[in-house]
Amino acid sequence: MRPRTRALRFTLMIGQFLKAVGQLDDPRVRGVILGSLVATLLLFFLVGVAVVTGLGFLELTGVPAFEWLIELLGAAAVVLLAWFAFPAFMGVIASLFLERVVDAVEHRHYPGLPAPRNLGVSTSIVMATRFAGVVLLVNLVALPFYAIFLFFPVLSFALFICVNGYLLGREYFELVAARRMDQTGFRALFRANRATLFLAGIVVALLTTVPIINLLAPVVATAFITHVFHGLYAQAPAHA
Repeated sequence: MRPRTRALRFTLMIGQFLKAVGQLDDPRVRGVILGSLVATLLLFFLVGVAVVTGLGFLELTGVPAFEWLIELLGAAAVVLLAWFAFPAFMGVIASLFLERVVDAVEHRHYPGLPAPRNLGVSTSIVMATRFAGVVLLVNLVALPFYAIFLFFPVLSFALFICVNGYLLGREYFELVAARRMDQTGFRALFRANRATLFLAGIVVALLTTVPIINLLAPVVATAFITHVFHGLYAQAPAHA
């Protein structure tokens, strides 16, 4: 890709990202965010109740003071898990409803499009589950390398961003593209624009590292990649 072309695509990507952020005022998008937030809070509340109740029934020591301490530690462990894992769990739950975000973006910015392919509920769930599973699995495999690079924080962060930039760019693109293209088509489009989608994925990966903002990352990422997809799709040979 020539330097001038890269600059133009980067400028276009900034505009696409700003459009995605601007979509947060859409009631359908806010509904996905609020619904995912409430569902995740409920999930952790139920996990906390189950852990504390389970520890109370077990009576590991038989000493009331120790039992109370164990229950307290169990509750603290759930809170600690929620603190670190909340954005990830919210992202998984939100991924089940991201099609609504794509619909909202296309309705506002691409009103002349034909109806998307009907993927069906089961296919959408499978794709969302596979998406979360792939990202989790690859990061677990990369975990030892993250640990090694802890002595070099910049390298550790760069590795995290590169690994997740590729994964998130590819997986979000597939979620969006599957509505408009068959598998052969969207894979060919991905291969032809791998560098652009890697850069878009890096933007998404950076969003996931910022506290509070990372709660919005799945929704903003979906809206952003929807714009990126339609920009690439419109320039594809069959649609140019």
